[in-house]
Amino acid sequence: MTLREAARTLGIGPSSIQARIRRGWSYTDATTTPAGVHAGPRPTPRLLEVVRAISRLTKRTGYAPTIRELAAELGIASTNGVGDHLDRARRLGLVTWEPGLDRTLRVLARKPAHTRRKR
Repeated sequence: MTLREAARTLGIGPSSIQARIRRGWSYTDATTTPAGVHAGPRPTPRLLEVVRAISRLTKRTGYAPTIRELAAELGIASTNGVGDHLDRARRLGLVTWEPGLDRTLRVLARKPAHTRRKR
């Protein structure tokens, strides 16, 4: 199914589907989820591993890990790679931090999808 056909079927514009993909939705979700339904992007198993590592290091030391500590914990050679994971986790609402301040990284509590109230 082309982008235009999917948009026509869903009752939204092709640019809305492209915006969904830019926000991290999979192509399948972006072209099959009706307008008004916010399925949103899902975290990858690796991203969930990053979030668990943040929690584990925070519990172990009592304060938030640095990017270098996270890289060492996860076996990632580049701090830039950790930064990419953290940016995605932040966009998905899994973590937050205060820009420019050290050790402010924290995991946000999330309810399982089946317990969230529908609006």
